[in-house]
Amino acid sequence: MLDVLASLTGAALLLAFGVLVPAALRVRGGLAFIVAAVVMAAADIVLITICLSLLEALTAGWMLAGQALSATVAAGAWRAAGRPAPPRPTMPGRAEALAAARAHQATAVAAALGALALVVTGFLAVAVAPNNWDSMTYHLARVAYWLQFDSALHFDNGTGRQLAQPPNGEFLHAWTMLMSGTDRFASLVQWSALVGLGAVTYLGARFLGFARPAALFAASLFVVLPQPVLQASTTQNDLIACFFLIAALLFASRGLRDRHTGELAVAAVALGIAVGSKGTILLALPSVVIVLVAAGLAYRPPWRLVSRGVALAVTAVAALGSFNYVLNQDTYGTPFGPIRAVVERTSPIPKNSVRVAWTFVDSPGMSVPWLNNALARPPGRLLGDLSTRYFPGFAVRSAVNEDVSAYGLLGLFLILPLFVLTLLSRRAPPARRVVAGAALAYLVVFALLSEYNPWVARVMMPAIAIGAPLLAALCSRALLAGAAVALALAGLMPSLFSNQFKPLFTARGQQTVLGKDRNEQQTLARPEMAAVIAGLGAAVGPRDPIGLVRGGDSWDYVFFGRQLGRRVVLLAPQQATHRTMRRLGLRGIVFANVPRPPRGLPARPLAPSYWFVLPPPR
Repeated sequence: MLDVLASLTGAALLLAFGVLVPAALRVRGGLAFIVAAVVMAAADIVLITICLSLLEALTAGWMLAGQALSATVAAGAWRAAGRPAPPRPTMPGRAEALAAARAHQATAVAAALGALALVVTGFLAVAVAPNNWDSMTYHLARVAYWLQFDSALHFDNGTGRQLAQPPNGEFLHAWTMLMSGTDRFASLVQWSALVGLGAVTYLGARFLGFARPAALFAASLFVVLPQPVLQASTTQNDLIACFFLIAALLFASRGLRDRHTGELAVAAVALGIAVGSKGTILLALPSVVIVLVAAGLAYRPPWRLVSRGVALAVTAVAALGSFNYVLNQDTYGTPFGPIRAVVERTSPIPKNSVRVAWTFVDSPGMSVPWLNNALARPPGRLLGDLSTRYFPGFAVRSAVNEDVSAYGLLGLFLILPLFVLTLLSRRAPPARRVVAGAALAYLVVFALLSEYNPWVARVMMPAIAIGAPLLAALCSRALLAGAAVALALAGLMPSLFSNQFKPLFTARGQQTVLGKDRNEQQTLARPEMAAVIAGLGAAVGPRDPIGLVRGGDSWDYVFFGRQLGRRVVLLAPQQATHRTMRRLGLRGIVFANVPRPPRGLPARPLAPSYWFVLPPPR
């Protein structure tokens, strides 16, 4: 009951802050106002989480107190601004909507597919336990440690990914878990980010001069792309980072055009959250510069406005985006920690560029031999064998999961060619060419600086998101629009219903993900963990503290228990002793993904490479 009350109170305070601040800033347009409200609400969570972490007071009670204070300040700012009323979103009537659907059939079909995608992924986000590999290893694992320590500061014996990665996306996940006492709603953060990306894609297309039906067409196509769809029901962070990046570009461009300081403030806040959400956003900064310099040259805003916008951006990035970079400097002696060495390019630029570009050659859920031969053989003959441990060679990938799937045949045959043709076309309006160039610039920067890996499709999302408003151009010709819808449908259906980690359609005799219990759902990507969870549950209670000695890719999150009631103490191998167990009151020590414990520590096997050490007799 207390969790329900905390959730409702926290949501109400968040809504109040999110509405009052954009109203005080006089953000114009109903949909733009909603996007700005989401940005401000997220900023509220991030800033309060940082402050409470510094005080080691990251608890539900202090979070609500912080939200109450920020809502009060927002109310004061709104009153000081003259109590401006929020703009009202305009919605077409039923007759008008039906007439528009008949007149723009491709848009109507695309919008229906987008709605289907959001309904199914929203349902999966709530109904299925988080089970993504990276979430179990570090996204949710770090959240569990933060809630255990009442702070998001670095903790002892954490892995590089748990400590060094930017944390803002996980701060938003943590808020849902802090308020509700469960991870059931954590995946809704990514789902909400996908809804937000649809909104900013629509607004971006309108900003570029496309009509409403074309803008809706573009937004719908982005929402149904395989990688966004697959991520929408996970606790990853790519959709989150991309939403704030595109929101920053949108409001900055609008602010420069309209001489609107309030919208520049929203852009600054969004940029600060984006920089603190994922390291790949730093690779998008050249694209941000391209867009904003072009906007400055096109709209000629006064220097006073520009300097004000720069000051706002610097302040927001310092307040909302620098937290973990400062911690990394203290812990590792560098703002990026050990992550940079892992992702830094080591292979020659031409080879790396080809491997990165080949990421877009995928067809989730469909193995088409003739297409594989047509696409894979020519580059193999021309470029030779570029295979490595992580790059198996030229082939069309058909796997359906958020780790390796990309953007389907729509991304390969229409989206990337559209970006290139728009950039090179002299007939295209300058603003559209700038957006195409910014999208492609991200791909170039990534290939120059970052090494290819099999999971690179996820971090290609900023390029697709930046250029997504240009998809509205496909609506100009019936043949192109029809082809886009057909290709979108081909990628959407497997992504919704045949996701390897959330299967809704299965072979006869096999259970869907909804027919499995929580442990079975959570271990679909790593089946051996089911025995580990069961064995640990048989050995200790859900609130008994345990020690954990683990390798770098261990699933720490599952050891906290269903309601995060178990205290997990990270131990270095040399700390795993009976003396440590007695001193800390541990009911045992799990050895995960490491060699067998020393002979002095009697251990029972839980699964291959997993052991449980019992406490010494009293």
